[in-house]
Amino acid sequence: MRVLTYVHDHAELSRIVGLMHEKGIPTFTRHAGTRRGPPRWLIFVCLNSQADDARRILHDPDHVAAAPVNVDTFERAAYTRNMDVLVKWGSVALIAAVLFFVAVFVAIRSVDLGP
Repeated sequence: MRVLTYVHDHAELSRIVGLMHEKGIPTFTRHAGTRRGPPRWLIFVCLNSQADDARRILHDPDHVAAAPVNVDTFERAAYTRNMDVLVKWGSVALIAAVLFFVAVFVAIRSVDLGP
C-alpha cells in the first residue's frame, strides 16, 4: 500500500476516493488528524502497481489506469480475508485460554491441602 496524498477537507477526500474507485483503483483512508490544526486524512492506494496511475489521475482525471480492478470485488475479497484471519487468531486465543485455565485447575487440584 502506498500513500497517494493527504487532504484537510472531507469533501476533497470523498472526491478523490470516488474518482479513484471510478477509475478502478481501490483506496484506503485513515484519519491522521492532529490535536491542533485542521483535520487531515491520508489516502492510500491499495495496490502498489497502481500507484503511478493514481498519481497521474490526481493531476489528469482523464487518465486511464493501465490495470483497473473491480473495486467492489476487491473490497469484498479484502473483507473476507480479514475475517478469515480474525477467526483463525480468535480460535487460537480461545484454545490458549482454555488450556491455561485447565492447567490452573489441575495445579490447584494437585496441591495437597491436608493437615
